[in-house]
Amino acid sequence: MSLEEQARVRFGALALAALFSAALFTLAVAVPVLGLLLIMVAGLPLGVCLMQWGRRDALFASALAIGALALVVSPTASLVFCALSLTPALLLADAQSRGLGFLTAALWASAWLSSLAAVALISSASELQEQAVAVPRYYQGEEFLSQMREEGVPPEQLETLTAQFAEMERAVKIVYPAAFLVLGWISALVCGSLLRAYIARRGPAGMLGPGFEQLRFPLGLVVAFVLCAAALVFPPVRPLAYNALVLVGFLFGLQGLAIVVYYAHRLQGPRLLRAAVVIMLVFLVPAGIYLVLLAGLFDTWFDFRRWAPRRPEQANEHEGEGQNGKRG
Repeated sequence: MSLEEQARVRFGALALAALFSAALFTLAVAVPVLGLLLIMVAGLPLGVCLMQWGRRDALFASALAIGALALVVSPTASLVFCALSLTPALLLADAQSRGLGFLTAALWASAWLSSLAAVALISSASELQEQAVAVPRYYQGEEFLSQMREEGVPPEQLETLTAQFAEMERAVKIVYPAAFLVLGWISALVCGSLLRAYIARRGPAGMLGPGFEQLRFPLGLVVAFVLCAAALVFPPVRPLAYNALVLVGFLFGLQGLAIVVYYAHRLQGPRLLRAAVVIMLVFLVPAGIYLVLLAGLFDTWFDFRRWAPRRPEQANEHEGEGQNGKRG
């Protein structure tokens, strides 16, 4: 294939990735039910471009996607796409393409999304609070209650449900800032995991770097947990303490999940089967989430992963998977 033909093929691939990203974001605007998920993944095709062909071509494709959204949807939509979808995906792809690993990449993207969440919370706190309580408030409304009465739900059960959602609304009004921050962190982890899966199948082995299973926070996180719990006895700082506890608890949950993933990687079988095992243990086993949180908390002292060192053949597993492709 001549250089001119290679250039045409690359331009076509970049244009296709740009249009695919723009289409995903447009679909997120048109289908609110899937909006959050689609916004998370809309920038991933452009992140793959960065891994496959480098920064210059990825920036060219990004400019095409931004321009397409500005023309088809609106300039505001293109700005939102750039902030929420494109920039995190490029940060995740750039860090992992340098071999810095999943954890560093997720940290970069999380820092960016956290800064956006902080600006939004400072400038539009009341609007965000209303959005956060919209769901529990709907389930207390007359429309939902009338529907439940028509379906034959007993009045005492309706009262219990209404009380539960009222309690949820009061809790959300307090911890919604932490919830928005956690949402950004989850977005970074999901997108980073998908890009890492792409590297494992198509990228050079040097891109992989440290994975999620190596996540371990220092003792300072336990100290922060104790201080936040102690602050609950002081009413003036109680809302701040609740938000801090949500954030710290989420981080402990990530550390516990890293332990589960660490042991799941030592199972024999395909990658999809191991992922299914993790999902079942965490979300389908009764009290699985609480056990994961406790594992993350006590891992600071017990270091659960040292009980199952990686076997030599498993140590090279990811490297072997990453030798199937080359970065242009």
